[in-house]
Amino acid sequence: MVGAALLTLGVLLLLVIFSGRPEDALGRVRSAGVLRVGYAIEAPYAQLGADGRVTGESPELARLIAARAGLPAIEWVQTSFDQLIPQLQERRFDLIAAGMFVTRERAGKLLFSEPTERVAAGLLHRSDARLPASLQAMAAEPGLKLAVLSSSVEHQQARQAGLGDARLVVVRDAVEGREAVQQGLAQALMLSLPTVRNLAAVGGAVPMLATPVAEGAEPGWVAFEFHLEDSQLQRHWNKAQAEVVGSPEHRALMQRFGFAPEDLPGPVTLAKLLAPAS
Repeated sequence: MVGAALLTLGVLLLLVIFSGRPEDALGRVRSAGVLRVGYAIEAPYAQLGADGRVTGESPELARLIAARAGLPAIEWVQTSFDQLIPQLQERRFDLIAAGMFVTRERAGKLLFSEPTERVAAGLLHRSDARLPASLQAMAAEPGLKLAVLSSSVEHQQARQAGLGDARLVVVRDAVEGREAVQQGLAQALMLSLPTVRNLAAVGGAVPMLATPVAEGAEPGWVAFEFHLEDSQLQRHWNKAQAEVVGSPEHRALMQRFGFAPEDLPGPVTLAKLLAPAS
């Protein structure tokens, strides 16, 4: 009887221990039969087609990787860019596919996949505007205002260059940023170069141009994002991603959304990107 009691107690202790552990995301996704993917509208990374289908560089790449990983159907969850990380932390979705850049600050809040693209920073401005070549030169012009996406890398880079909050027009998405430039609320919108090229091609009453930021903004490295506790799902995804990124199918996808072969990540790894600054 003593032995049986001890055995029962041991089983109960194991149940308590395992019930307190976070649920395995990979197992949960397979069990539920659906992978929940969060995104925010920012073409060409993520957008809606004319038929309402979620498309763009990141969602289409996510479809390729999910298929290679043997994961089930995808359920798309749209939100604003500044809510992607909070809602991932709240487990509203299992991963983010929105062209989000790898940063050390974000690494404290989530897990990244290995990088999928390398992209430069760009400026969207009126075709008749003449802008300084660097962020620091922009900061030296007191009347110049710059539109930036809330919680974006460009938002942080503009601040570091000396553009204070009074000089920044913070917008919720790229379309709102374009409107701010068209209406003269800001002289330029700074986002990734593929994004501003896409915005410049839209047309409208005010002709727009997209130009690269010559100085003061480092290139960004795009990746997918996971909850901090979902390392098993991250590893499974990375294994499939390594077989997809750089493949002919992926290169065709990149070209379709305005990316070039030189935008591939090359030998750069996540560990290198997150290594402490020397």
